Amino acid sequence: MFSSLVYDQEKRRAILRVYDNEKNYIIMPSKPKKVEIYSDIYEVRVEDKIKKVEIIDKMIEIIGDVIECSPLSTRHTLFCEAKEGGR
Repeated sequence: MFSSLVYDQEKRRAILRVYDNEKNYIIMPSKPKKVEIYSDIYEVRVEDKIKKVEIIDKMIEIIGDVIECSPLSTRHTLFCEAKEGGR
């Protein structure tokens, strides 16, 4: 499994897309296996192993294996963990 977490700072929204593998992410980015949208997020915290972090304008993309997120709505914080393996 392979994941892409995109955080849009202006819209305060995070979108997690899960793919079967890295190849599907590159070839078919518009066809993820699973999509999760988190709204009203003011901060994203990521723990553990990250493959790559890209900053594109005001959007941040975090790419890794099996990223799992859980929102803490009272503080507008999204906690995410990136794990290795599972591909």
